Amino acid sequence: MRTPATPPGPFQVPEVRPVADAADRLLVEGGLTPSELRTAANRGVAKLFPAHVGGIQYLKPLLAVLPGARVMATG
Repeated sequence: MRTPATPPGPFQVPEVRPVADAADRLLVEGGLTPSELRTAANRGVAKLFPAHVGGIQYLKPLLAVLPGARVMATG
């Protein structure tokens, strides 16, 4: 199991990806829009931020268009 590494802020940080891979760290990137979350989820787990904006009413349809995506809600 890889140790998680979370970049500062709820967004993608492409320049950190190779560093996290080289260090065998799970990079948990985030976003709010479906395309941001799809990009993050393609690498593993995506962080939905800020989750309080839409709550479960936003998360359910989001997961419907991102089948199989692993998303954790934060903020």
